[in-house]
Amino acid sequence: YTSVSGNFVLTLTPGAAAITVDNLDIYRLTIPSGSQITLYGDIVVDQQLDFSNITNGNTIILGANSSITAVEDGINVDHDGTGALTITVNGTVTGGVTDSGIDASVSVNGTDLIINAQGAVAGGNSGILARNNGTGATTITTAGGVIGAIGINIALRANNAPTTINNSATITGTGGVAINFQGDGNDTLNLLPGSVIIGTIDFGNGNDGMGGTNAADIDTNDLDIDRQTLESLLAVDHDSWRQEMTAMGEYLKEYGDRVPAKLAEQHQRVIKALG
Repeated sequence: YTSVSGNFVLTLTPGAAAITVDNLDIYRLTIPSGSQITLYGDIVVDQQLDFSNITNGNTIILGANSSITAVEDGINVDHDGTGALTITVNGTVTGGVTDSGIDASVSVNGTDLIINAQGAVAGGNSGILARNNGTGATTITTAGGVIGAIGINIALRANNAPTTINNSATITGTGGVAINFQGDGNDTLNLLPGSVIIGTIDFGNGNDGMGGTNAADIDTNDLDIDRQTLESLLAVDHDSWRQEMTAMGEYLKEYGDRVPAKLAEQHQRVIKALG
């Protein structure tokens, strides 16, 4: 497709075998402003799920009980138009060894970048990689768990725009950094009930504090949480993540020999790194 008159929906038969494609590239798809691109089902991609030059401030949704497994980026979005880009993940997204689970970019013509990850997101490089060169802010909400060498990586922002992360799950940085707020924006990390951070937090510059996993750097105003509890949340808990990797391994087994070799190798590398 090059254009559609309304919402764009790709639905795979529930319970059917996963669709395996070389590269699912939805390129220069133009749909009306405010419309949605919705995916349902299980998709295994030898390269990446690529939304190139998406325009008009659209929303991309991965439906519940759905999954994307890729050798490169799980979801790669280049928002080249105006308005905000919203990505909502209600299923699971797994990127490759040297890539990201979600790689989202907003150009200078855009505004806000909004990522709502209700399902688990994993990538060998970054779990979530965000680049916002537009005029708006970046907001990331995580409720299903994020893992990568850097769990959440704010790689680019224009005009010192702020980034807000609302977390109620486990964010893991297998390379040591769980969250990297690069740049000079005034950022906010909201630790909601269920939050676990495995790795350090780099707040960058701005009026958001410095010091990695120093709990004193995190604004806990309006949160019913004491300092001892916050210190506990920021501690590295290898046992918890070993359990997560065991569960992920069981999930990947469902795909049998359709699981890309590099993805299986990365899974084993993480298990080995956890000891």
